[in-house]
Amino acid sequence: MLKELAVITAFTIAFAILVYRKDGKIRLLTPLIITACIVFFNLLNPVGKVLFKIGSFPITATALGIGLRKGLILWDMVLISKLIISRNIPVPGRAGQLIRIMFAYFDSITSEKISFKPGKIIETIDNRLLECYKEIDMDTLFDDVYSSFKKMIISASGWRKVFAADGDENSMNKELSEADRVIAAGIGYIFSKWALSKGCRSVAIARDARPTGEAICQIVAGVTKDAGLDIRYLAIAAAPEIMAYVKNTKELDSFIYISASHNPAGHNGVKFGLGDGAVLGGSDAADIIAQFKAFMEEKTNYQTLVQLLNKIKDTPLPPSEDYKEEALDSYLKFNLATAFATREELEAFKKADKPAVVADMNGSARCLSIDRQFFETLGIEYSFINDTAGEIAHGILPEGKNLNCAAGHLEKLHAQDKRFTIGYVPDNDGDRGNLVLIGKNGKAMIPDAQTVFALACTAELTFMQNSGQIAPGRTAVAVNCPTSLRIEEIARQFGVDVFRAEVGEANVVNLAAKLRKQGYTVRFLGEGSNGGNITHPATVRDPLNTIISIIKYASLTGRSWEEMIADLPQFRTTSTDDALAKMKISCTDHGALKLQYEDVFRAEWEAKKQELADRFGITSWREINTIGTESYVGIGAEARKAGVKGGLKILFSNREGKDIAFIWMRGSGTEPVFRILADIESSNPDDERYLINWQHHLVEEADKAAAK
Repeated sequence: MLKELAVITAFTIAFAILVYRKDGKIRLLTPLIITACIVFFNLLNPVGKVLFKIGSFPITATALGIGLRKGLILWDMVLISKLIISRNIPVPGRAGQLIRIMFAYFDSITSEKISFKPGKIIETIDNRLLECYKEIDMDTLFDDVYSSFKKMIISASGWRKVFAADGDENSMNKELSEADRVIAAGIGYIFSKWALSKGCRSVAIARDARPTGEAICQIVAGVTKDAGLDIRYLAIAAAPEIMAYVKNTKELDSFIYISASHNPAGHNGVKFGLGDGAVLGGSDAADIIAQFKAFMEEKTNYQTLVQLLNKIKDTPLPPSEDYKEEALDSYLKFNLATAFATREELEAFKKADKPAVVADMNGSARCLSIDRQFFETLGIEYSFINDTAGEIAHGILPEGKNLNCAAGHLEKLHAQDKRFTIGYVPDNDGDRGNLVLIGKNGKAMIPDAQTVFALACTAELTFMQNSGQIAPGRTAVAVNCPTSLRIEEIARQFGVDVFRAEVGEANVVNLAAKLRKQGYTVRFLGEGSNGGNITHPATVRDPLNTIISIIKYASLTGRSWEEMIADLPQFRTTSTDDALAKMKISCTDHGALKLQYEDVFRAEWEAKKQELADRFGITSWREINTIGTESYVGIGAEARKAGVKGGLKILFSNREGKDIAFIWMRGSGTEPVFRILADIESSNPDDERYLINWQHHLVEEADKAAAK
C-alpha cells in the first residue's frame, strides 16, 4: 500500500507541476478539502491496523490508505483534464464545436475563484455563469474564426475555402458558420479600405451559382456600402460578364466576384479587380493579400468585424435587375466586338454554314448570362441542358467524366440533326469551358484541355495572319509555364514568339500587358493546362471566345474536327485530372525541396541520359523557374531569388537544340501538395507515361531527402 501511495503521490506532484507550467497557477485548497472528505468517509469504515485514536474514533491504516489513494487519483484526474482540455480540440463539424464550447466553459469557470456572499449563493453562481457565457461565446468564436482563416487558400488567382456551414466540400448547404460570417466581413472590410486608398468610389459585386454565394454577398455588400463605396449588384453573373461590364463602364472602378471557380460546391471564395476588368495581380494582389493576412492574424481585430456584422445584419442586398441588364448588354457587345474585327466580318459569318452547339450549363452562372442571345445573334442553332442556375448536376471541373453528360446529349442530337457537332461545359463561374466534338463515326470525342487550347491558338493566329496583323518579331502569345510545347510549334509556323508566366490567370494577363508595353501585339493568351483561352481585349477566359474561334476556323478551312486535331503538332501531355498529376508531400519548404530535387535529378540524369537519348532523342537539358511574369534559366537558390514558390521546369532538347519535352512541378502556397506534369513531342502515350512516372519518382525522392 505504501509503495502504491508513493507512486500515485509522485504522479500527482508531476501533474501539478505540468499544470502550473501550462496555466501559471494551481489551486490547492479545493482538492485538499475534497481529499480530506474522501479520507474521512473511508475512515468511518475502520479496516486494518489501528494507528491511533481520536477519542473513541479509531484511525486505521488500511482505511486511511484507501482514502488517500482515492483522493489522490481523483485529483490526478482533475489535473490531467486541465492538461488535455483545450478550446481548440480538433474535432470537425458541430460535434467538435459543442465539445470546444463545453471545455471552454469548464476552463473559464475554474480559472477564477468564486467569492460567495452569505444568502446569495445561487445569485453568485448565476452571475458567474453569465460572465462566462459572454467571455466564452466571444473567445470561442474568435478561436473558430482564426482556425477557419488559416484554412484559406489565398493567392493572386483568388481566395477560397470551404464556406458551407457543415464543412463538407461537396455540400449544397446555403448557410455560413458564424466564424465564416466574420471572415466574409473581413474580406469586405479589407477590400474597402484598400480600394478607397486607391481612389475607388464604386464597386460591382456579383457571384457564381454555388449555394453559399448569396450569404457571402449580403455581408460583403453591406460592409462595402458601410465603408462608403457605391455598389452595383448583379446577383448571379458569369465571371467574364462582370469583368467586361466593369471594363466598359466608366462609372465603375472596381469589382468583387464571389466564386471558387472550378472547385466543389461547398467551396467559395473571392476575386478582386479594378476598372480595367482584370483580376488583381502583381503588386496590387500582393498588397491586399498582405493586408488581409496581417489583419486576420490579430484576433483583437475580430471585434471590429463582429460590430460591423451587427450593424449591417438587417441590410438587404441591393436590387440587381437594372444593373444585371446593363451588364448583359455590355458583355454581349464586348464579346461580339472581340470575336469579329468588323461589322462586315460579323455579317458574313451570320450567312455562312455553321455547326449547331450543345451546352451543358451544369447549373453554372452561365445559365443567366448571354449565351443564348450570343448564339441567336450569330444565327447558330443551340440546345442547352442542366440550365437552371444553382442546380449542379455533376462535378464542377469541366474535365474528364464531367463532360460525359454533354457528350451523350451531343450524340443524341447529332443522330437527329447532323449540324450538332460541337458542345461545351463551363465551370461554375463560367470562365473555363472545355469542348466535346463529334467524330466522323458519329461518336463524341472529348479533347483534352491542351488540345482545345492549341486549336484555339491555331484559329486565332490564322485569322491574324489573314488580316495582316502578324508582324514577325513583334507578335506574341502569352501562356503559363505548363502549357504544352506544341504552342511553340504552332507559333513558329506563323512567325510568332511565345512567352511564359507562372501558373495563375492573373500572371498570364499581366505578362501580356507587359509585352504590349514593349511593343508586342498579343491577341491570344491563356493557360493551356486548363483549356479555354483569353482573346484580347478580354482579360479573362471565356468559353464563348474559345468556341467561336474554333467554329470560325472550321468554316474557314472546311476541315472536320478530327482533321483539325490531326493537323496539330503531335504532343502527349499529362492532364490536370490525371491521378499522377497531384502529389501529397511532407516538406513544406519549397526552396529546400527544390534544392534536393536538383540533386536527385542530376544524379539520375547521369544514369539515364543514354536511355533518354536512345528512346526519345533527348541529349541535353536546362532548368527554368517561372515566378510571376518572369522566367529564370539556371539552377540552385540563385535561380529562385525572386521566390521559391513558382514553377520549376526541366526542359529537354535534342541534338539539334530543339526543345522536345519537359517535366514540370509547382507547389501550393498553402498546403503540402505539388502538381506535376510531363510533355513530349510524340504520338505514343507511353512516352508521356515514362516521363510523368519519372517526375513522380524525382519529387518523391526529393521530398524524402528534404524532410529528413
